[in-house]
Amino acid sequence: MTCGSSKRAAFCIVLAIAGAARAEGDDQDRPQGPAFELAGSAVIVRDSSGETPVRVGCTPRSFASIETKAYALCGESTIVVVDAAPTAHVAERFPVAARLVSLTVIDGVISARTAAGVKPLAEYPRRRLESLDAPRSATPWWTRARGAARPKPPERVQGLELDLNETSDLGVDGQVGVTSVFDAAVVWRASVPLSLAAYGVFGAATGGFDQGDRTFGPRGGDVQIAVGEAVIGVDTRYVGFSFGAGAGMFERGYQVEPLVVARGRFGPVDEFSFSWHTSFATSGNTLLGVIGGALEFRLARRWWMGADAELGNLRYGRFMGDLRYRVQDGTRGTLDLRGGVGLAYVESSADCNTSFTKQGFAGDTECLGTNTDYLGPAVSVGIVWRP
Repeated sequence: MTCGSSKRAAFCIVLAIAGAARAEGDDQDRPQGPAFELAGSAVIVRDSSGETPVRVGCTPRSFASIETKAYALCGESTIVVVDAAPTAHVAERFPVAARLVSLTVIDGVISARTAAGVKPLAEYPRRRLESLDAPRSATPWWTRARGAARPKPPERVQGLELDLNETSDLGVDGQVGVTSVFDAAVVWRASVPLSLAAYGVFGAATGGFDQGDRTFGPRGGDVQIAVGEAVIGVDTRYVGFSFGAGAGMFERGYQVEPLVVARGRFGPVDEFSFSWHTSFATSGNTLLGVIGGALEFRLARRWWMGADAELGNLRYGRFMGDLRYRVQDGTRGTLDLRGGVGLAYVESSADCNTSFTKQGFAGDTECLGTNTDYLGPAVSVGIVWRP
């Protein structure tokens, strides 16, 4: 219908006003979606019932919302999802295998921006071996604001772990010598609280050689190190105990003895933990094989600091402080680099026997091994790989 005449024009105006009023009424009757606002470490959810603050455990770097959900970026890669339905709550928390700069909404889809560009958040792969409920990496404990929500405890680390560490020292106490010792470990943590592990220490030291005398025997020269252990035990999130057997070269002569081994841990892996290790010989003149412990705690998302000491009668010992840095943390596992400084030593003693007759000293002295004490400053490097 056209509105050519004055009567028709008036009629058209009345219809337009009625249509606008009807549209306004429809908008008022239509339920309004929730509104979100970021306030420090909380997301404020506003709906028909009022305002509800939901703490996300960090101070987000970026924030975006769509429909009934809000997305907060903690640190560089942890996403916290707040859902307003049926009541305001944290619905999900997950890390992604990328360093995110910000969150945004593009064409009705939550997207994330990195240094390389922008794409939907769902296209970024999620990381493994990380707690889906712990934004601890975004807010170290010493920077967390008073009253902020405590992160939930980390999940138990499972699967295969390969650990290799090399320690070198320059012996300056007595004979001057150099040492290179390798520590290797293969640990498997099952989905049930069970662990299997094999540990080995092998290496050598060398320095100037002195034939010595009948009383003390030779000094310096070459010294070998070889220790092997296999253990089985219980492994939970906060504690672990394992027992097993092995064999090792003791410091006197070329004595090799079977070992009874015990290892343990208090505290979650990759957080704050203390590990201990001891072994005893089943025979021989010396029972104690080795005793030691290691303390490690998380400094930041990818950094750990630790200290370890180990000493005994298995020819080697060390007192080290070290740092660990995670260089790879994604869907293909984790890779950490480790480095440390401190003191280390390699020692051995000769086993000498002198022949006597009825007439007295026969003049023949036979010595196995050498007297050595290569103690000095040390450095170590290593890797920890969880495929």
